[in-house]
Amino acid sequence: MYHNQENIDFPLREKFLNKLKSSNSDLSEIYRHLFTSMESESLESTLNYLKDEVKNKGWFFTFHKSMRQTDFFNDVYVSYEVNHQTEDDVKRLNELREVLPFYSEKGRIWEDVVKSEDAKELGLEKELNEWRKLKSKAKVEKRRSIGGNLDMALWNLIHLDKENFLGELIENFFKEQ
Repeated sequence: MYHNQENIDFPLREKFLNKLKSSNSDLSEIYRHLFTSMESESLESTLNYLKDEVKNKGWFFTFHKSMRQTDFFNDVYVSYEVNHQTEDDVKRLNELREVLPFYSEKGRIWEDVVKSEDAKELGLEKELNEWRKLKSKAKVEKRRSIGGNLDMALWNLIHLDKENFLGELIENFFKEQ
């Protein structure tokens, strides 16, 4: 989604993040980075909920306490690639490169694109299958949820924030709306 579209679809989110940015403090930057990791719709929904909650006495204490009991950051993942090829796998791939017919164009060889039909015609089906199996081990993408880590980072940041920066900022934000 384009940034300008975010302004239209999630107006509270954009105004809140701009409020944090304009505060020009290290603490506000940390809060801003944490909140930008939330899905736009989720942060907008949270802000709409808080709009009514800030009217209640002790709202921020309840908000802070609830972070330990609920998942505040949902659907936040870190992705990384894992290479499962051994040295022997790499060595065998190099050997197969010498045998298998690769697609080439204008003198450039596309090392990852084997001409399957040509390999079969040359009786190299076994090598072709071995190539595919070894290549599939090369990069495996993994995802791991970091929502719980971010929940605890936000909880601890609020806990360390003895001047109640975030609580006051949120209250002032909704007074200005």
